[in-house]
Amino acid sequence: MGVFIRKKEPIPTVKDTVKELLSDASGCGYLVEAIHDDDRLTDLHMDSLDKVCLIMECESHFNIHINDEDPELDNILQYGTVKDFSDYITKLRESC
Repeated sequence: MGVFIRKKEPIPTVKDTVKELLSDASGCGYLVEAIHDDDRLTDLHMDSLDKVCLIMECESHFNIHINDEDPELDNILQYGTVKDFSDYITKLRESC
C-alpha cells in the first residue's frame, strides 16, 4: 500500500476573500489577480449599486452587519484602498 499525502489548500485570508468579492462586485469585472492592496476602491470603477452589492456580499459571507451610515465606511468607500476595506471588515468580524 502506498502512502497518500493530501496537499492542503491554503486557507483564504479576509483580504483574499475581500478581493474575490470586489472582483465579483466591480462593474468592470477586474480579475482577482489585478486587484492590489494599495488600489483605491474608486479606481475599480464601482458605482453605488456595485458598492451596495459588495456590502451585502461581505455581510453574507462573513456573517456580519455593516452599518451603511457609518462615516468610517463612507470614508473608505470614497477615499480608501482595498487594504483599508479589508481591515474594516476584519475589525467588524473581531467585534462580533
